[in-house]
Amino acid sequence: MHAFQTSQKHVISNFLGSKLRHKKIICILFLFLFILFCTWDQLIFSLYVYKVPTGLNCYKDQQKDLAVLTVPDYKVPPNSIFFVETSCRHDEGIDISKRQACAYESAAKVHPDSEILVLFPSPISLGTQSTLVTELLKYPNIKLVHIDMEKYFSDTPLEDFYKQGKLEKSYWPKSHASDALRYLTLWRYGGTYLDSDIVMIRPINTMENFAGAESKTDIAAGFLNFNISGVNGRQLADEMIHEIKNNFRGWDWGYNGPGVVSRVLRRICNEENVLRMTPEKCKGFTVFPPSAFYPISWRNWRMYFNEHVSQMFLDQLGESFGIHVWNMHSSKTPVKVGSRMPYSVFASKFCPRVYSVVGDYL
Repeated sequence: MHAFQTSQKHVISNFLGSKLRHKKIICILFLFLFILFCTWDQLIFSLYVYKVPTGLNCYKDQQKDLAVLTVPDYKVPPNSIFFVETSCRHDEGIDISKRQACAYESAAKVHPDSEILVLFPSPISLGTQSTLVTELLKYPNIKLVHIDMEKYFSDTPLEDFYKQGKLEKSYWPKSHASDALRYLTLWRYGGTYLDSDIVMIRPINTMENFAGAESKTDIAAGFLNFNISGVNGRQLADEMIHEIKNNFRGWDWGYNGPGVVSRVLRRICNEENVLRMTPEKCKGFTVFPPSAFYPISWRNWRMYFNEHVSQMFLDQLGESFGIHVWNMHSSKTPVKVGSRMPYSVFASKFCPRVYSVVGDYL
């Protein structure tokens, strides 16, 4: 009997020990998967940086067309409006899309007294001009400008950031170059930055120190203004540029663009709810509601391309300063010239020169 009990205890002990080992293995496996999940972006980013050559080599190529203006040598007028085009396809002639051209024209048309600077970090040539570029340059306030990247970052808070190759090592180098350049440009000159997938409807150059909310939780970076001649605007521009310098994440697509202005304003305004941020809380900085610049959220971007919207809907869009059509989602959506799609309606009115030469589709 005693031998049987001893044997039984041994079996039970082995069984319990086996269960404990299995639990430990499961816990260790779970912990490993959890750590892998939390660090997946960084891991993929590291592999990407190690194996994939940079997509920004063109930024180091020499600007050969000496007729092209170059910053920082060019003296930028106060209260200018800036676009940034970071692709590498312009050395044989400027290659922009129809919708980019529409954005540039709408800004020039709505702001005839402001200089509209389209900034290119890659070399550009004005020798062979497309029809789109020819139409744009009929506006005397549109300037197509090359950025000397080494000079542009030199003697700024982002000098070491650039020299360390953080943009080249990014998972999205051209997108993150656009992020860094928009904040650096406003830090240098003040004025207004605009995304290239917008149509301007009403002038904004009489306002200063502003951005637009796209929701109650997020401030977007597609419309940004700083008046750096004032104390508040200068401080905000400094805060933004140091946020990029200190907290850049090459593996996170949105962290270095809209994430920058959202984080800085939450800190300065001491307010988490974007819709409750006021100039009084935010040192004179205005966060406009979504209706001002992002009347249609990215989740509903298809509404810009719906021919069956009501006139009331079009009238409501017309009360915005501009519309942002979420190019990441909408770029492949065809827009029939002459249609009642909201994007087509506003393009026909605010970028008429471009609209007249695009053919059947915009």
